[in-house]
Amino acid sequence: MLKLQQNKSKKLTFEIEVGGIEHENLNGYFRFSLDGIEYGFPLNINKEKMSVELPALGTLVSRQIQEHEAIEARVDIIGNGYYINPWKDTMKVSNPISVQSKLVEEEEVPEVKLIVKEEVEDVPKKPVIKESKKVEKPKSTTKSKTDISNFKITKEQIFNYMEKNGTKNTTVQNLVFDAAVQSAGSPDLVKIFTEIVKQYKKKDIDKLTNVMRKK
Repeated sequence: MLKLQQNKSKKLTFEIEVGGIEHENLNGYFRFSLDGIEYGFPLNINKEKMSVELPALGTLVSRQIQEHEAIEARVDIIGNGYYINPWKDTMKVSNPISVQSKLVEEEEVPEVKLIVKEEVEDVPKKPVIKESKKVEKPKSTTKSKTDISNFKITKEQIFNYMEKNGTKNTTVQNLVFDAAVQSAGSPDLVKIFTEIVKQYKKKDIDKLTNVMRKK
């Protein structure tokens, strides 16, 4: 049995006895089949010996040849119209490094959900002082404006507000935020948030979203 290493070339030498024909009139090949393809390498023949240079098998095929994989090989000699098969054997391939793995366990990784809660501090209302009069006038139904000067808000909460109002596209969110920064004329997040709320009330966001979709 012939042993080969996948990543090394090898020279094979055979002893022969030639009779009835001069060795100069002989042609020979060392042949083997691998993955349905037959490979042949010419033999150098003299009176008593014949030899062949085999390249590394790894240079012939793209796949990894398995450890101890068996490959059938033979020597073909042709001379004066005759075909002779003086040698036939099995080659076994060895790899200097072998690493094999086997899956023994698998488990599902639970999905991690991030829940962000928006917290806004309550603004204390100013006390309403009523004047005592004999004739009471009907109370005004006009809603008082809320003072947001004391609000504390983060950029993440601003983006959450836009998403809750239907703007889920990240590119559109950034454009709305940049426009609000310019309108506010200040990096103050409360002022920026105020400008964004104004844009949503004017429905300018829907127009910007439709333009981005058309692009």
